[in-house]
Amino acid sequence: MNKASLINLVSEMSDMSKTDVKKVLEATVIALNKGLSEGEKVLLTGFGSFNVVERASRVGINPKTLKPMNIPAKKFVKFVPGKVISKNVH
Repeated sequence: MNKASLINLVSEMSDMSKTDVKKVLEATVIALNKGLSEGEKVLLTGFGSFNVVERASRVGINPKTLKPMNIPAKKFVKFVPGKVISKNVH
């Protein structure tokens, strides 16, 4: 499902115009980005949670040279699905 099909589906289910759904979806994405960039955990009850996790630096292997190389620490967003999603997917 892409953004356009999501907008169409939500529009049909909510009796809202596609333009209004698009505005709400874009505002939601901006709000999620803002919260996550500030280090907040975003919890959407019934859907799941997003949180920022820091991965420690580690030693890896360069696949071309097969020599060890240092992989720096970095932050990434982790998504944990809620019970409803987990139940429906399996």
